[in-house]
Amino acid sequence: TMLRRADKVIKLVDGIETYNSRAPYKYSAANKLALTKANELNIICRTAGSDGHLPCEIGSAYCIVDTPSRSLEDIKNAVLAGKTEIVGKHCKRIYITKSELIKASKFKYPLSRKLKLYLSYPIRALADLFDVICGRKL
Repeated sequence: TMLRRADKVIKLVDGIETYNSRAPYKYSAANKLALTKANELNIICRTAGSDGHLPCEIGSAYCIVDTPSRSLEDIKNAVLAGKTEIVGKHCKRIYITKSELIKASKFKYPLSRKLKLYLSYPIRALADLFDVICGRKL
């Protein structure tokens, strides 16, 4: 079954991305699930990524690697040894909408889909503002 295949594959990985700044918009518990899985499997190599599609998203999640060296080999070894600090915040919903609009024009999406994106923009902007006011993080 699929779970048995996943178990075989997971034994081959060096680490898990336990924080992705866009993931909560597709599946709200994605980051928590990744962290739980890393804990269950005793995987100490944990990373983060912004998954940025726009310049304004880059850096919304990243790892601080604890090593005095700048050599790629030393950095890799520190990451594999779990010497990382995860830093992250979720990206704004409006950035995702902008990214979707760019994709819609690039791939010639139907007008109805583009219109839905344009109409969702102010709603997502208000949701982002609400998050800031409440200090809410996903």
